[in-house]
Formats: sequence, C-alpha cells, structure tokens
Amino acid sequence: MADGQAGRSTDAVAAGVGLVAGGLALAPLITSVLALTAPAVRQDLSSFDAARQLTLFGTVGQFDGLDSATGVVALVVIVVIALVGQLIAASALLATTRSGSGPLPWLPVMLIVTGAAVALTTMLLIPVLGGADDVGNPQPAVDHPYGLTGPGWAQLMLAGVVATATGALIRSTRQWLE
Repeated sequence: MADGQAGRSTDAVAAGVGLVAGGLALAPLITSVLALTAPAVRQDLSSFDAARQLTLFGTVGQFDGLDSATGVVALVVIVVIALVGQLIAASALLATTRSGSGPLPWLPVMLIVTGAAVALTTMLLIPVLGGADDVGNPQPAVDHPYGLTGPGWAQLMLAGVVATATGALIRSTRQWLE
C-alpha cells in the first residue's frame, strides 16, 4: 500500500513539474517574439534625415548596402535563425507539457544552445555594426550609420539569457526527477 502512495506522489510531483515547465516555456516564447519584432538596429544614412530604427527582418532588407561591413550579414542571419529556433523549441515545450506527455529531452538543450547563440552573437554584432558603412548611400554619410539601439540590445540579450536559463532549469529539473 505504501508503494502505491509513493508512486502516486511521484506522479503528482512529475505532473506539477510538467505544468511549471510549461509555464516556464512562455518566458522564452515571449522574449523571442519581442526580440524579432522590436526595433533593434539604428540606421542613420544621412545627416539630413532622421535615423530609422529597423527590426532584424528590416535589417535583412538592408543587406545590399552593408557590403562594406564584413560579418554583418552572417551575424544577423545567425541571430534570426537562433531566435526562430527558440520560438520553435519554446512552442514545442509548451505544447508537449500541456498535452500530458513529457517534453522531448532535446527541447531544453535546444533552448540552451539557441539562447547562448543569441546572446553571444548580439555581443559580436555591436562592434561589427559600429564599423559598418552603407555603400549604396548617395547622400552625405554620417560617421557611424548603423548600430544597435539600447532597447534592441536589451531585448536580444534578454531573449538569449532567458532561453538559456529556462532550458537549463527545465533540463536539470527533469534530470532530478529521473
């Protein structure tokens, strides 16, 4: 009889942890969406016009003018792919914990890897964007036409750190239960 109660107690704890993991999966989901949709890059091509703020997808549309900045295209593509990977992993974690089955073991690892990729690439993007010059700009250029905005940098770093921490927390909790 005591073994039956211990089994039910362990199942209840596992179910509770599954619900918490599902709730935790919301954090990287929200921060990834914010990082993808918020203005992250400042574009100031002319001393006559006001600076524009671009989302990461808007920056992808400016790649033709960023030929002079070695590495900008690759870094922006890595950040976008990592953020989309975070969205997929967080959505899959949320779906698998809500359906009653346990999350797939590789989903928390995917969150950790994509979160680290976003945070590290964001740090690399700062000096690379700072050294970029727009080759297609016919108007008088400004000294530093591109750069990360303060809120954009904060949202990208937050998306990376939250995904890494959430993935590590879910993974360690699952290992503890096993």
